[in-house]
Amino acid sequence: MSADLDDLFTALGRHCDALPPPGVADARRRGAARRRNRALAAAAAVLLVLAGAGVVTWQRRHAEPILPATTPARIRGMAPVGEPLRLPAGSTWTSARISGTHVYGLAGAPDSRVQALDAATGVTTWTAATPPSAAALTVTPRAVLLRGDDGWRFHDPDTGAVLWTPAIGDRWRVLSHTDVALLVDLRSGDLAGHDIVTGRKLWTASGGGHPLQGLNVMRTAADGADFAPYGTGDRDTPFTDDRLILVTEKGDVVIRDIRTGRVRTTVPAARPDVGGVTGYEGIVYTTDRVDGRISIRATDTDAGTSAIVYRRGAAQTFFPCGPRRLCVYEEQQSGMVLLLIDVTDGRILRETPAPRGAGAGAARNGRVATSITVGSDSWTVVLDENGGQLAEAPGAGGFIDDGNVLALVRDPATGRFTARAISGVDGRTIDLGEMPEISGGCDWNADYLTCPTGSELWTWKFER
Repeated sequence: MSADLDDLFTALGRHCDALPPPGVADARRRGAARRRNRALAAAAAVLLVLAGAGVVTWQRRHAEPILPATTPARIRGMAPVGEPLRLPAGSTWTSARISGTHVYGLAGAPDSRVQALDAATGVTTWTAATPPSAAALTVTPRAVLLRGDDGWRFHDPDTGAVLWTPAIGDRWRVLSHTDVALLVDLRSGDLAGHDIVTGRKLWTASGGGHPLQGLNVMRTAADGADFAPYGTGDRDTPFTDDRLILVTEKGDVVIRDIRTGRVRTTVPAARPDVGGVTGYEGIVYTTDRVDGRISIRATDTDAGTSAIVYRRGAAQTFFPCGPRRLCVYEEQQSGMVLLLIDVTDGRILRETPAPRGAGAGAARNGRVATSITVGSDSWTVVLDENGGQLAEAPGAGGFIDDGNVLALVRDPATGRFTARAISGVDGRTIDLGEMPEISGGCDWNADYLTCPTGSELWTWKFER
């Protein structure tokens, strides 16, 4: 044995010798104590098991279903942000918008105002009085646009201060780009591009006294605008692409640069009696009416080519549903169907029955969500990449992000709404929570939902 180990055992022996041997009474006391401790431990274990069973039963009864993870992450709930913003009695919120991390509410008379909130806290950042006639609110990252009977006003999104007011009348239309405000004279076809913050005029173009047959903007997947439930028109999200689409009186499809006014492309494609113009990812779609039958033309503004991609004449409505893909609602003898058309050659790739009818729609990553309103009934229908129906909900809605769809379901008995999330990946649905009756246009992004509900403006944060 080594010297170190020998010293160690010697020391341990000395410590043991220093301890007196225990007496019998002490041993009995310790034995009784051990028996009591064992009994208490056993009783505690029984109570713990019973309590645990109760907890597990409660969790199973009340917990949300455990659903598989998805990408993007599944929406599993929503929580109100602070308290709702309340108006004085007699006033009503008419619309709500989200831009970045701010929520903006528009209220009508007698307490007409625009009020901005921090979406994360619900704290008011500014309030600006508005004319009683204020009717439309558009928000961009750099300006808040307000339209009323007295014209347009541009506000600072951070402070609410009026940035500038264009001197235009009723015959003018305003389109909002992230950096440019485009003013369009609908009668003369004159155009003027202004810096959206300062109002400085960037460029002008004369229409020669000829009204435009069509005007729109080139949407891209980055814009993320779909359609608006319980409001007027779409959600007025600003467009980010620099391509402005014009259809002239003689039928030319013209692409101008929104920042400079320079003509990029002119394609002699559309008919002079064009009925509608939509642009997505470089393709401009226009409708023609020949002998009372509707056809749809696709003009590739990059290649300078144009061709009719739908000519069967029974189209009810249509929307781009991906790069070089067009979705067309068509009335057939068997009922409504949704056609998916390859605009490269006009081939019909699939036909999907649409028993709920025709509606507005959008596509993300090949998935399609449509919002359908027939009379007083609304439906949101979600289709997978192959055109199969994943799910439907009895309410209007639209995409939250690339993998989740929101539907706002109204209870006809109470007027209250339920926010329902639909997975665009597997079609599973989760009721996120109840909402008061909606009084105007709602808005949402990947993080927040905001809705006007009479005298209250609510904001909720989505939980994943």
